[in-house]
Amino acid sequence: MKPAVAVTLMLSLLAFHTASWAQIFVCKDAGGRTLTSDRPISECADRPIRVLDGRGNTRRVIEPPPTAEQKRKLKEQEEQRKADDIVAAERSRIDLAIKTRYRSETDIEMARGRATAPIEEKIRREKSSLTEAEKQQAEAQAEADAVQKKNRQLPAHVKRKLDDAAQSVIAARKQLEEAEGERTQVSARYDDTLKRFRELSGVTAKPLNLE
Repeated sequence: MKPAVAVTLMLSLLAFHTASWAQIFVCKDAGGRTLTSDRPISECADRPIRVLDGRGNTRRVIEPPPTAEQKRKLKEQEEQRKADDIVAAERSRIDLAIKTRYRSETDIEMARGRATAPIEEKIRREKSSLTEAEKQQAEAQAEADAVQKKNRQLPAHVKRKLDDAAQSVIAARKQLEEAEGERTQVSARYDDTLKRFRELSGVTAKPLNLE
């Protein structure tokens, strides 16, 4: 090959290589003008920038960084995704526990009975305490009424007995309400378990016998 031909070929290859790897940055500024440069364009920092090769073909697009509002929404979406993942994982854990622990609806009802038995006993005790407190309150009130019938001022000890009896009734009622609330919560959990067991087993709820 003659030297002149070789040089021409080499220059042609170099030009082709340069054209293939050259980068041209193109964007539109806020005023709608098309800007071009051989490096990233500062005027389009908040706008998409197309990167062209030497032949004018788009090689890639440089997207602008997200705005503060976009960042906030992305953060909210990520937090929601994490929360949904936690809920899904907890649901899977509960489903596995239900399938592992119970073989039938009878098993669930037996577990309900074991869980509520001590609560039922507590309710019976609290009812008895409330009955006793109300009895003592009635006795204190009767004593106060007898004194007032004689047009006498209530002695301090009678007033104190009335107040103590009233406080005892209030406390007993509160204890009873808490125990009954606990029973409701426990029973509701087993209702949910039974419902989910039926869903996992593909069993529909049994119809009520209204006869």
